[in-house]
Amino acid sequence: MNPEVFRYSILVAVLGMSIVFSALVLLSLMMVAIKGVFGERTTSGAGARQRSEARVVQGNTPTQTGETERWLVAAAVAFLSEEALESHRSAEAWRPAQGESIDPWVNLPRA
Repeated sequence: MNPEVFRYSILVAVLGMSIVFSALVLLSLMMVAIKGVFGERTTSGAGARQRSEARVVQGNTPTQTGETERWLVAAAVAFLSEEALESHRSAEAWRPAQGESIDPWVNLPRA
């Protein structure tokens, strides 16, 4: 490779990475300034997480209080409905077979 081309490509890569890095630093500084001006606000997700952590600290786990996580119920329903299907999925490769169900798009006549 020509050394001038190599040097140019390295220069362009370093320039591009420095532009991206400086933009990320600028955005980070803007976020710090916005937090300083408006204050930090807790979202509903963070509040729920803090409440669940407080429950665990108090000694009440969700199983002791009778509560169940929604994602756990959804995962159980998805697993049980998948097992109820007649056609189970497999990792076996599909092997074409000639017979009554020939797909005309797969077996096009060659001109």
